[in-house]
Amino acid sequence: MNKYSFIFRTANLSSINCKNQNAKMTFRRLVKKTFDQALLHIGILQQIDVAIIFVDDEEMKTINCEHRSINKTTDVLSFPISGFSNGTLLEENADYDPETGHLIIGDVVISLPKAIAQAKSYKHSIEREISFLALHGLLHLIGYDHENDSDEKKMFELQKEIIGGRYEL
Repeated sequence: MNKYSFIFRTANLSSINCKNQNAKMTFRRLVKKTFDQALLHIGILQQIDVAIIFVDDEEMKTINCEHRSINKTTDVLSFPISGFSNGTLLEENADYDPETGHLIIGDVVISLPKAIAQAKSYKHSIEREISFLALHGLLHLIGYDHENDSDEKKMFELQKEIIGGRYEL
């Protein structure tokens, strides 16, 4: 499997009772497994650093407003650091950690309350929803997008290829 530094943080989640270690470990394992599958599938084999941050809706709304000027919550946001285009690193835009030599690809922020609500709405498990949102965020970090029909089709097909075997999409 791919070797990478996986920074996992939660912020201000006491209101939804996700401060316990079991929930954190479950989400950590789930996201790591999803990322391992995605990076192997896409062919990114170098060591990377990525931060996964779970927040509540209030914090997500603030982040969304500050960075996208949209004053409402959302399910997932990505903040790329190194430049990619459709899974290919643009070396001139690469940012490496000077201590570890790992490629720093960025941060994925997930609203846990939004993920829980979406899992209920779509009638599937919270694990499936977290896996999907983490993958969606990772794909944005490595240069995939859905700004037009063609790019959306490519990105959504890739999501199906990667986790479609574990969860129905």
